[in-house]
Amino acid sequence: MRRVHFFLTALGLCLWTQIALANGGGYAFGVKFTGTVAPFQASGTKYVRILEEKLDIDLRRTDASVVVRYTMRNIADAPVLVQFGFPVEAIREDDRGDDEPDHHEARPKGLAGAIQQLKGYAVTADGSPVKAEFEIEPFAKGRIKPFPGSGALKGIAGWVVSKVTFPAAAPLTLEIRYAADYLGSSTFVSDDVQSTPLSFVYRLSTGAVWGGPIEKGTVTVRADGIPTAEVEIAAPRERFRRDGDRWLWSFQDLEPTLADDITIRAIPGFFEQRFDDLSARENRSWSYLERDGKWGEGHQRFKATASSTLAPTKDHGFGAGHLAEFMPAAPWAEGVAGPGIGEWVELESTKPRRLLALGIWPGFQSFKNPARFEQNGRPARVEIALNGEHRFVATLGDKPDDQLIPILGYAKPVSKLRITILEVFPGSRFTDTCISRVVLYDRLNEKPEIHHAR
Repeated sequence: MRRVHFFLTALGLCLWTQIALANGGGYAFGVKFTGTVAPFQASGTKYVRILEEKLDIDLRRTDASVVVRYTMRNIADAPVLVQFGFPVEAIREDDRGDDEPDHHEARPKGLAGAIQQLKGYAVTADGSPVKAEFEIEPFAKGRIKPFPGSGALKGIAGWVVSKVTFPAAAPLTLEIRYAADYLGSSTFVSDDVQSTPLSFVYRLSTGAVWGGPIEKGTVTVRADGIPTAEVEIAAPRERFRRDGDRWLWSFQDLEPTLADDITIRAIPGFFEQRFDDLSARENRSWSYLERDGKWGEGHQRFKATASSTLAPTKDHGFGAGHLAEFMPAAPWAEGVAGPGIGEWVELESTKPRRLLALGIWPGFQSFKNPARFEQNGRPARVEIALNGEHRFVATLGDKPDDQLIPILGYAKPVSKLRITILEVFPGSRFTDTCISRVVLYDRLNEKPEIHHAR
């Protein structure tokens, strides 16, 4: 079987259409393969039993953080070398024709355009790191004649493969950590942006290759800085129970099947139509946003002040006024020593309205110098305060462009909105933390008169 390998820890690509990862293991097909092509198959797993599995999924703004811990035991009388794999999802093929050049979807080319890489994928066995390599699944694209049971491979681009030696008749703790961008896509048609709902998938079924059932297990899903009211456990819906801002599933003696695979819709989709006026007199933009059946008007009709400001350079300043510009030459940058934890920027609306959402462009986002984004700090977690009386914490993903934060549970017109930095992604070169732009989306009572781009 032809294989392509590379070390996952060296990868950090950010794609728009993303992945789903799953239980360590694989699939057993009961088929003898005599040719040169065969699907990935685990080995040695039948001698190892999962005594307990603890799966923790934290849903954040742009990705999900996952930690899965297994307590396992080799039931054989001798040490066993086990090879197992985590499935990596294929990116959905573009189903539009080439006769629509104005329609496009952000997507890299080559191998990176066929699969989504992992972020920080790491395996440990009793605390010691374990090597992990990627292996292409030859049956992923359906170009090879199917065989009985191969339907389980649909959507799998490959496997993250590891090998661990389990000592004879002894327990071992295996832990896997990673972060995965949500499964979803954004499509652009002229000035229209259509984003599908963002979902996370975990294939619990691949754990069936281990010896016997999973004796005991718990799955905990948390909403980390995103609204719990918008999270939906799509499957298996009946297994989970809600507990505050968590969803819990406990089981015993589970022999996982495809029906146990988990699908979570974390972020609703949206539609936005943007309008830009780049004339010297205006240089502004506005937009209409539809999200979860509600409409809003995006604008920058506010005045901004800040708790501190970085000293200007010979090229430009870093005042809070940049947040209200359509194409700012520089961001707002806090001006205290260190990463700026606790520093804030406050927006005072010129015409207070109820808010549907808030758009934030984190970091130093420059069309002329994209490298500035990683060189300066970016907010990772912020507190949003409305009129000084309604507060909530929101997470931000570490990627450029805008990030939409819905405003829920507050129906008053907002005259002042404060954004306070709680945590940051540190810059590679500078310690100051930046925000490039902010947009307020006023809640509309009815759908505006707009015409979709063609």
